[in-house]
Amino acid sequence: MSTKLERMIQKKQLEIQELEQKVRDERTYLRALEDAMRAIPKSGHGVPESDETESSLKAGSQLATVRDLILAAGKPLHVDELLRQMNREVNKQTRTSLAGSLGGYARKSRVFKHEGPNIFGLMEMETAKNEEEAKEEKPSQDGSTVAKRYKIV
Repeated sequence: MSTKLERMIQKKQLEIQELEQKVRDERTYLRALEDAMRAIPKSGHGVPESDETESSLKAGSQLATVRDLILAAGKPLHVDELLRQMNREVNKQTRTSLAGSLGGYARKSRVFKHEGPNIFGLMEMETAKNEEEAKEEKPSQDGSTVAKRYKIV
């Protein structure tokens, strides 16, 4: 009878070891899922934040005003011109502050695009410009489009 009990004890110990290993495996899997969740942007849904426009800028903020000014101008503007249009003093401090804010967004390819020294445009204007150029592709003298001539299409 004692051998039968010993076998039952060994069997239960083996079951417990297997269950403990399964718990360790499941905890590892859970940590991997949590790490993956942290890697997803908070705006979530797995969508990269590169398509941000005015919704990412607080209404009435300085950067929202800059975005509106550039949109109204229809072209990239120099920081000095932006400051003038916002009725702000144009000096080294205000220029550096605005250029730094715009540059931060531009480096992340969010909302603003760096077009030259202290010149900023909008990412959305670049997209619209590219779409217009694609629509306005004109035939060359021989009747083919540039794209067809260079076998781009």
